[in-house]
Amino acid sequence: MQCMAIGMNGHDQLIMDFDEDEYISDDDNVDDDDGYFSGIEEEDDYFGDEYHCDEYYCFEFGQDLKFEKMLFPEGTIKEWVAKDEVRRFIAEKFKKFLLTFVNHHSKNVQQQHDETEVEYVRLINQMVSANKCSLVINYEQLLPVQIQIARWMIKSPRLILETFEDAAKNVVFNLHPNYKNVHQSIYVRITNLRKCVSIRNISETHLDALICIRGLVTRCSNIFPKLQQATSSSRNYQILTLQESSGSVPACRLPRCVEVIVSNDLIDSALSGDEIEVTGIYTDKFDVSLNANNGTPEFATVVEANYIAKTKSRD
Repeated sequence: MQCMAIGMNGHDQLIMDFDEDEYISDDDNVDDDDGYFSGIEEEDDYFGDEYHCDEYYCFEFGQDLKFEKMLFPEGTIKEWVAKDEVRRFIAEKFKKFLLTFVNHHSKNVQQQHDETEVEYVRLINQMVSANKCSLVINYEQLLPVQIQIARWMIKSPRLILETFEDAAKNVVFNLHPNYKNVHQSIYVRITNLRKCVSIRNISETHLDALICIRGLVTRCSNIFPKLQQATSSSRNYQILTLQESSGSVPACRLPRCVEVIVSNDLIDSALSGDEIEVTGIYTDKFDVSLNANNGTPEFATVVEANYIAKTKSRD
């Protein structure tokens, strides 16, 4: 894709040929048998003309080359986003997104005829008014504005979500200084990923990636404390068993299930019998019971929930 823009100061800007494939790094050695990752690469079909040139792809001659350098990961995505300078870059871009994004298609904007209302400042104000600590980010809104960071988040979600949460906390506490006395943490929740993967198609290609799954909650555990070694504090968590919905199970097959770990304010957000959509990180954990039975190191796979939305409540 080729892009060009005219800067505010009238100077010519760099015209560059942009190969979108190189932004989804092959260095991660990730296969894509079910096409999950390819879904986020089809930006030519997804974006309209208004998104073909933004601050990531077009920059003025003479601009700090450090900005350009951030666009091209060295090594794997996970190694790249762990660098301090890259994390600062991501944090600044996410802050800018929170403080400037205007959703022209919002019903709220249409009703109030206010085309300058900043979407996430409005949502932050709503969150504070409701005394909550989770800020829900629509991936479909983030992707066109910060395409590179949004793509990195799919393949290396843990570090980027931590960076997002630090940046969001900074924004929230700057807008509402006294809110730090109510909540010490702000959680960034991601919704509306472009593609959900079926539970039976989850595989090692999705390991450590941000995925979306849907299913029926068949079991909710009690709430357990978990010691955080880094901080010597505890965090409550709960385990949900999520099973394929009956309509999605192939004929003559048994439904498959996956464990979903929920924590903080997501606890009790779903009950047995609810059909839900989960955005979360597919990861592995050391399983004591498996190792006791087999005598060799074995790991179980789970989804650590980042966001839960009910698609159908139990009757």
